[in-house]
Amino acid sequence: MSKVHPHSPTAPESRDSLFLRAMNLLKTAGYKKTIHRETLVRFFLVNPGPLTSEDIQKRTKGLDKVTIYRSLASFESAGLLRKIDFGDGLLRYELNLNDGEHHHHVICTQCGRVDVIDHCEASPVSHIEAQTGYRSIRHSLEFFGLCPQCQ
Repeated sequence: MSKVHPHSPTAPESRDSLFLRAMNLLKTAGYKKTIHRETLVRFFLVNPGPLTSEDIQKRTKGLDKVTIYRSLASFESAGLLRKIDFGDGLLRYELNLNDGEHHHHVICTQCGRVDVIDHCEASPVSHIEAQTGYRSIRHSLEFFGLCPQCQ
């Protein structure tokens, strides 16, 4: 298990580089550069998630709920964010800039702590595609349990 989210930039230079890549991804997807989008991209570079829209609104003063929801939808559509459902009725979003990097989460059922698991036991996509004929396969897998502090 990793304590640091795999999408967290480790140096200021990498954060600047990721910011430019994120903004280019939005531009390529047809989204215009706005101060609100820039603010949210910078927010996610520092807080890669997973975060609920309510978490985001509390931490980004000055951005209203409608702007946040619209931006989350456009960021997800552009592939900048990944939407995650932990089965508790709240959708969460996390930065999705590391091409091909795949991970899962383990969530504490008592305190809500989320840790990243960077190992995936699921069958390789190529095997599933060969067996079923499906293409563009993706999956979501989350684990639940009690963290060391709540045991």
